[in-house]
Amino acid sequence: MDDDTYTILGCITKYKADDIRPYVESIEQTGFKGRKVMLVYEVPSETIDYLKSKGWDLYGGELQQHIILQRFRDLYKLLGSEIKGTVIWTDVKDVIFQVDPTNWIEHNMEDDILSFSECITFKDDPWACVNAGTSFPMEWEWLQNKTSYCAGTIAGDKDYIRDLFINIYRWSLTTSNPGQLSDQAAYNVLINQTQYKDIVQFTPQEDGFATQLGTVLIKKDHFGDKLLEPTPIVDDLIRNQKGEPFSIVHQYDRSPQLKEKLINKYKNIIHREPSKVDNPPGFTYNKWLDIRKDGKYDSQYNELLKDKKVIVVGPSPSLEGSGKGKEIDGYDIVVRINKAFPIEEELTDDIGSRTDIHYHCLCTDMHCGGPVFYDEMKLDNVFVSCPYPKYVGPFHGDVTRFENINKKYDLGFHVLNTDYYLEIANMLGTRANSGTLTILDLLCYDLKELHITGFTWFRDGWRKSYKDHTEIFGEVEGKKKEEKWLKGEFDGNHRQKPQEDLVREIYLNDNRVSIDNTMKEILGVENR
Repeated sequence: MDDDTYTILGCITKYKADDIRPYVESIEQTGFKGRKVMLVYEVPSETIDYLKSKGWDLYGGELQQHIILQRFRDLYKLLGSEIKGTVIWTDVKDVIFQVDPTNWIEHNMEDDILSFSECITFKDDPWACVNAGTSFPMEWEWLQNKTSYCAGTIAGDKDYIRDLFINIYRWSLTTSNPGQLSDQAAYNVLINQTQYKDIVQFTPQEDGFATQLGTVLIKKDHFGDKLLEPTPIVDDLIRNQKGEPFSIVHQYDRSPQLKEKLINKYKNIIHREPSKVDNPPGFTYNKWLDIRKDGKYDSQYNELLKDKKVIVVGPSPSLEGSGKGKEIDGYDIVVRINKAFPIEEELTDDIGSRTDIHYHCLCTDMHCGGPVFYDEMKLDNVFVSCPYPKYVGPFHGDVTRFENINKKYDLGFHVLNTDYYLEIANMLGTRANSGTLTILDLLCYDLKELHITGFTWFRDGWRKSYKDHTEIFGEVEGKKKEEKWLKGEFDGNHRQKPQEDLVREIYLNDNRVSIDNTMKEILGVENR
């Protein structure tokens, strides 16, 4: 089970898998690590199988009322025992996620419930006038002047959301017009009353979490100056006026053009990363020869590497004081990884001054790959490669963001093959390091020689200029993490032993590969 600090919560009935594919795949592409829970009614078996394959927890029952009404009753029950932490509730068929929503919540949530604006008052929206005015006529006098907030996107603390949902259900049962589906009106009546208004964060669209496109984009010409907020920017992503992509996009399907665009965007299935396993099959050279065949490489990338002497320089401090800079720069192609570019001038005597190919995981957090220096790479004519695949959940958002920014710079770019990555991950039973995957990627191509240096599998940490745990995680916590690395006790996302075994197998069987003396000692091998 994933981390249960955050839960994305949805509800569907009778939908086919294709009906919800943009919703499901978009969540996966953001790299969201929390739980994914779906309340299901009368759903086809293919949809059930699809959701389960994507790691969703499913709960269901028999519909006794209209789903718009009953869902809040049943969600109340579900939230009582099955879900913890922070809940992100959305509609499903007309919703996509563009950015991991937990990032916004962690930096911006100040109250117990997040409510998201429809960007118009009730009195200025003809549908809302009829819906709310006939459902709750006694409240209409004051409600009509309030901004409408969407019942299809709500987030907050589980206990407060649970209480809110049962009250939406109860208020919907009291409507003066039983023919109206009054959940949105009930929700707005509730959040403006004393019971809730002091614990609700009334969130405008421009804050960047959620946009309700039915109002601010699809009907912008109709509503005109009655809209309370500006129209979102629609390009590669849907953004606020600051250029920030919304975490959640709601009601996109009301535009046929936008609907078609997003359906096509999410046709590529985003794979779930294989889980860690304690007893994986392990890496074998012959198996690897089999899986690297048949489309596992990029023919244009091969032209760059063909018949070249290549060196991969790792981040270990083992090269400090080595004086190998000129030797490293003497190779046809010099490859560096993550935060190793740009190179500090004081290190060039030991690690060289050139970078021809920069393998970057494209996660720009300092504890991961670090910043991408586009201008410097453009100036130095650096080719960028990503050692992780685009179409696996944790990495898709990072790769896509790089591709969008790179439209301006036009850097050469290559990304690891998806099937190749998945097969390697299943062999190892863990996510491989960027360095290990760099080696495995390069060896798919017709290079003449590959020398590997500066890798110790964290036995001596990193060069301080590359990664300092005390700077990233704080003095105390950083030292604890670093000590675990040095003792071989802290694997994080990456278990090191299977990777050591992999590189040993490669070295012993592939005559193109050579390694430095420090690596030979660690791996227990001699000169071939």
